Amino acid sequence: MKKIIIVAFFLLLAPFMSTKGLTLKVVDSSFIDRYLGSMILEDNIFQSRVWYLDPISKKRYSVNDVADVKLTLEKFGQKTKVSVLNKIPKAGGQKNIDYNIAKKYSGQFLIDTSQNNEVWYVNPLDLMRYHISIDEAGLKTLTNLAIGLPLDKLSIITIADFKQTPTPKSAIDFQQYQDIIDILKNSYFQPAKINDKDLFYGSLAGLANSLNDPYTEFFSPESKQQFDDSIDNAVEGIGATVELKNNIFTIIAPITGSPALKAGLLPNDQVLEVNYESIRGFTLKKSIALIKGPKGTNVTLKIYRQSENKTFDVIITRDRVEIPNVVAKQLNNNIVYFGINVFSPDMVSDFNNLRKQFVTSSSQGIIIDLRNNPGGYTDSAIKLADIWLPANVLILQEKTRDHTENYYTRTDESLKIPTIILTNNGTASASEIFSAALKEANLAKLVGQTTYGKGTGQMVSDFPDGSALKYTYFEWLTGLGSSIQNRGLKPDYEVLNDNIYNIDQQLNKAIELLK
Repeated sequence: MKKIIIVAFFLLLAPFMSTKGLTLKVVDSSFIDRYLGSMILEDNIFQSRVWYLDPISKKRYSVNDVADVKLTLEKFGQKTKVSVLNKIPKAGGQKNIDYNIAKKYSGQFLIDTSQNNEVWYVNPLDLMRYHISIDEAGLKTLTNLAIGLPLDKLSIITIADFKQTPTPKSAIDFQQYQDIIDILKNSYFQPAKINDKDLFYGSLAGLANSLNDPYTEFFSPESKQQFDDSIDNAVEGIGATVELKNNIFTIIAPITGSPALKAGLLPNDQVLEVNYESIRGFTLKKSIALIKGPKGTNVTLKIYRQSENKTFDVIITRDRVEIPNVVAKQLNNNIVYFGINVFSPDMVSDFNNLRKQFVTSSSQGIIIDLRNNPGGYTDSAIKLADIWLPANVLILQEKTRDHTENYYTRTDESLKIPTIILTNNGTASASEIFSAALKEANLAKLVGQTTYGKGTGQMVSDFPDGSALKYTYFEWLTGLGSSIQNRGLKPDYEVLNDNIYNIDQQLNKAIELLK
C-alpha cells in the first residue's frame, strides 16, 4: 500500500487535496496545545475512556484503573516545595490564586514531600489543585475532571504506553476499531445514515464474512427472523433454498411444488438480476428481500446456467408454498415412494406415521426421494438411518477443532426391504449423511446425480437482542471415514432427467431396479 504524505507547505496551497481519486483533509493539530496537561474523556458506544495528555511529549496516556493512576503518578509526579503548593489553592478552598505559579504548574502532578508524599493535580481549567490518591477515589477525581473530546480530534493525538513497548505488527488494535466507529459517528458527512446498532451489527457481519465461509453468517434481529422463516414449513415467495456461493446468489435447490421448480430453476443456477436490477455485490439478505413478495405478484430473474453456458430471463409468480416434511404414495408393483423435503426435528416421526400406512409385508421396495433436499438437523438424519441399520454401527464422525465425536445407531429395528435413494446436485448436508450411511452399509443404491457435497455442519448461537451467529462448527466424515466436502456422493446409477419431455427417468430407473 502506498503511503500518501502531506508535507506542511501544502497548507499554503489548499485545505483539501486529491491524489488518485482520494480526497484528503489536512487537519490543523494546533488545537492539541489547548488541552496539554488535561484529562480527556473519550465517549463511544462501547465504553468511556480517560486519557492524560502529557504537556511535554504531547502524547496521551490511558488512565482507566487504579493501576494506571499509580503509573501516572510515578511517571509524571514531581517533588515540589510546600511554599509553592500553598500558592495554588485547594479545590473548594480559598480563591486567592497566584496565577503565575498556577499557570506554570498547570496540568502537572505535584508531590508534597512534607506531607507523606501527597500528590496534587493542577487542573488547567480552574487552576486549582486536587488531591490524587492511589485508589478508587483518586481515579474518580481524575475522571470527574476529564474534558469530553470528539474522537475525530482525539484520534490525532498519539497514544503512548507507560512501558513504551512497541506493539507487534501482528497484534490486533481494538482501539482502532472503536476509534473508527466514533469517527464515523462524529464526522461522517451524512449523519442521518449513522445508527449505533447498524454500525455494531454491520461490524459483526463483517467478522463472519471475513472467513469466506458461505455457511458462517451473522444475523441481525431482522435477518434472524428471516432465517427462521426460511426454515419454517411454509414460505411465501418463489420457494427455493439459496446461498452466496463465491459471492454470487445461487440456487441450492427449488422446493418441491414451488413456483421456482415450476419455472424450471435448477440447483446451481446463478441469479444475476432481480427485476432487471443487478444484485452483484448485494448481501444475501438484500437479494432475498428483492425476490420475496406477496402471493400472486411476479418477479423477473436473470439466470446464468453454467452447465449450459447460457443466460436467460424467467418470470415467476410468487406463491405461498406449504412444505410437508414427508410425502408418501403407493406406486405400481407394491413400491412405496417417500419424498423427504427437509430433515426437520419432527421429520422422522412423520416418516414413521406414513410408513405404518403404506409399508406392508407385501411391499416390494422403498424409494426415498432426496432430490433438492437441502438437509436440516443432523440428529434427524441419524434417526432415519437407524431404521435400516442394526444397532452399534458407526454412522457419522463429527470433527470439531478439539475432538472427534462418533455417532452410532441406537436401535435394532433393521428395516429389511430393498431401498433406492434418489439424489441430485441439490441433495445436501443431512441428506448426504443419510445417503452415505445406507450406501456404505449396502442397504440402499443411489440413483440420479452426484450430491451437492456439503461436508460441514453449523451451530446457531442466539443472543438476547434477537441476533444470532450461524457458524461452521464441525466437518463430518462418513462411518468409513470418507469426506464428501465439495465432492459429493456419486450415485450407483447415474441418470439424467429428460428436461425437454418432462420425463422422470431417475424415478423410472429406481422402479426398474426394484421390480
